[in-house]
Amino acid sequence: MDLRQLRYFIQAARRENFRKASDDLRVAQSALTRQIQHLEHELGFLLFDRVKRGVRLTAAGQRLLERSQHILGEVDRLKESLQIEAHVPSGPASLAAPPSIGRLLFNKLALTFLKSYPKVNLSLLEGWTSNIWVSCGVANSVLPLLPTRRPTRCSSTRYSLPSRSTLWVAPMIHA
Repeated sequence: MDLRQLRYFIQAARRENFRKASDDLRVAQSALTRQIQHLEHELGFLLFDRVKRGVRLTAAGQRLLERSQHILGEVDRLKESLQIEAHVPSGPASLAAPPSIGRLLFNKLALTFLKSYPKVNLSLLEGWTSNIWVSCGVANSVLPLLPTRRPTRCSSTRYSLPSRSTLWVAPMIHA
């Protein structure tokens, strides 16, 4: 018994007709019929009574329909959950900043970041600009927070790093 057979069986049960079910599934009627026959053979009983203009579920077929719908619903929810998790950032990352900025921003930035990305193992690095740039060259997932020397028109500038990390460089605020 496989998921394809269950999908074919469910559609045939819904439509009460193998031809209509095969049209819905975009498969040949003979392929759908063969899969349902394999399923009936494997289970050892008929799932449908063949009637003049289609098919009707047997009592065993009705029980299989209820369970199959539940099983395929669970499989679909599992696939959706796995796809969502696959797109959630995870693993190690570091946030780096010079001491003056780090002391002011690390707590708030780290809390905000970890709320958005709970599966990331965040390390906070404090150091001078030259040391942070060296860390960026060595580590793939260091996110440096560095002041720029010249003011820009916008409030921040975005740079892409080789490891698909993103670097946001904010202009210095002069008091």
